[in-house]
Amino acid sequence: MKFRHKTKPADPKPRLPVQLEMNLLKVILAWDPVFVTEGTDGKLRIVTPYNDSFIAQLKLQVPYRHRAWERTQRYWEVSAIYKDIVLKIIKESYGVATPVSSATTP
Repeated sequence: MKFRHKTKPADPKPRLPVQLEMNLLKVILAWDPVFVTEGTDGKLRIVTPYNDSFIAQLKLQVPYRHRAWERTQRYWEVSAIYKDIVLKIIKESYGVATPVSSATTP
């Protein structure tokens, strides 16, 4: 006696696997610009595309109590006293010189 496996009907709309979609999204986001904003509270807000080198250097050169990752807003918050170090790390990691803009709100 032979058993037959039921075949699934063809998916009307083929989709990419989720992991592949996420990788494509990372590639698209990798072209995002770098922003550094100085708030009135004396802290820098740093928005960058994901880069292992940038994160490692930031963690190495800026002490823990002077930096924080804002998970919901997706930016780094660093004490303004480390502005020169942060700009140097951005220049080394991304190859761009980024001006620091002033924010009207903290």
